[in-house]
Amino acid sequence: MVKEFVHPRLGQEVEALAGYYTPIEEHLLPYNGRQVLCIVGRVCVDSSCCGTTNTEYVQVPGYLVKKDIRPRDVRLISEIEPITAQADRVAIAQELRSKHPNAQVVEIW
Repeated sequence: MVKEFVHPRLGQEVEALAGYYTPIEEHLLPYNGRQVLCIVGRVCVDSSCCGTTNTEYVQVPGYLVKKDIRPRDVRLISEIEPITAQADRVAIAQELRSKHPNAQVVEIW
C-alpha cells in the first residue's frame, strides 16, 4: 500500500506536548535492493513533570517508492510504502542504532 509522505522542514522546530523536536537531516538507507527513507533529528523535552532531556531520534516513514511527486507549500511530497515485515523492521532498526548510537528513539512507521 503506497502512501503520500510530506517531508518535514529541516532545521525548523516543531512544538510538542512536553517540548519540541527538530528534523535535522533526511537520508536514504539501502536495504535489500530498496531505499529506506530516514529522518534524523533532535528532541528536547523541557516541560515535563519527569525532568528534561535533549537527545537524537530517527524516524523511518518507509520504503521510498517515488521521490518529490509534487511540491506542497514549499515542502515536498513523496510516495512511500510502509515497512510491514517484522524481520525487516528489526534489521533496519538495528542498522540505524549502529549508525546513530546516541538516538534514544528509532521509530519505524
